[in-house]
Amino acid sequence: MNRNLIVITVEGLATSLVGSFGSSVSDTPTLDTLAARGIVFDQCFLDSRNTEEMLASLWTGQHAWCRQLQQAAQESSATFSSIWQAVLKADGASLLVTDCQSAADLADRMGCERVELIEHSIHPEPAEEVMQCSIMALFSAAAAAIEEITEDDCELRLCWIHSKGLKLPWDAPIELRNSFKDSDDPDPPAEVGPPQLKITEATDPDLVVGWAQVAAAQTSVLDQAIAFLRSIVEEDWSWFVAGIDGSPLGEHGFIGSGQTDLYDEQLQVAAILYPYPTPTIGWRVAEICQLPDLAATIASLCGLQLNDAWGISQLGEPEDASPMQWDAQHQVAVLNEGDKVWVRTPAWSCTLEKSGSNKLYVKPDDRWETSEISIRCQDVIEQLQQLVERFRLAAVGNSRIELTKLSELLCNLHR
Repeated sequence: MNRNLIVITVEGLATSLVGSFGSSVSDTPTLDTLAARGIVFDQCFLDSRNTEEMLASLWTGQHAWCRQLQQAAQESSATFSSIWQAVLKADGASLLVTDCQSAADLADRMGCERVELIEHSIHPEPAEEVMQCSIMALFSAAAAAIEEITEDDCELRLCWIHSKGLKLPWDAPIELRNSFKDSDDPDPPAEVGPPQLKITEATDPDLVVGWAQVAAAQTSVLDQAIAFLRSIVEEDWSWFVAGIDGSPLGEHGFIGSGQTDLYDEQLQVAAILYPYPTPTIGWRVAEICQLPDLAATIASLCGLQLNDAWGISQLGEPEDASPMQWDAQHQVAVLNEGDKVWVRTPAWSCTLEKSGSNKLYVKPDDRWETSEISIRCQDVIEQLQQLVERFRLAAVGNSRIELTKLSELLCNLHR
């Protein structure tokens, strides 16, 4: 079994910017090629919006809510085994290359053997060419580090690249930005941002379109950075790419980072697995999963197992059955954030608030979550509240197996 794996996690990369997830604004041939010959996770979601919590889920296989509840119960910081420690115990080599200080610090605490922090030079203007963009420096450093780790005499290598991505300045060249506009469009913004724009009645619609074009250009830079890395790294590696904490592009009146409400454009993960040797034909996984499941999948690819993990490996052919037939553990996703809990089932997406200001959307029909219908579906709200409580109890004991099959009301897509 091949045990060389490169994982790339990028903050701010929303599914709306990746062609294989239906993007109509971006051009991502490298990511789309990985998706076409690999495995695409259509319904993978965050379990936290905090960067350290997201990475902790990816590196321990624990659900963020499990950690929150266990730490609260113990009145101290609970500790969990990490994939970095598992690689070390297996006499493997581990590497993290990142431009995020908190990611570097966390990986070091969790036992990553080699951590490289890349500090970007902040430029006030767009780059002249793609190779001068900040993220290219990260991938260039990663390429050099991966070449070095390849020389190590070991059978297991886990190389992780984590970038702040679209949370960094949007420094894509002007020429690349302009390539995404129509002939009758005004030029997109020349600023490097990144934007944090709340859209009001006074906001120029061309500005909204323009920032989407800049985001498309920035995603193209990322796609080219991945292509650059793939041109250097030997072929016998598996690849896992995940866009986390997506940046809205105008959905729900917001552009860029800073959105406080809980919506799919930020919570859905653009997750693509390209295993070596590759499947003869790619497939898509429809079952609901979260970051801990990606952690378990990554561990499985490395021939490792995470102790007491909430996550379950997603390797293997997908089920063709309807959501009613899915395993109970893949029918629901939950994210707890202060006074709000977001819950997702096959048929519904809902934010429950202690104040009673709930938001409910029909899935998959209301893809963009524009029709809030909680006042018309109190029976759904009540069942979702009960589901969240069952999830909380399972999380208290870190026992996902206690989750039970959902009712037809929460699963039926044919209403």
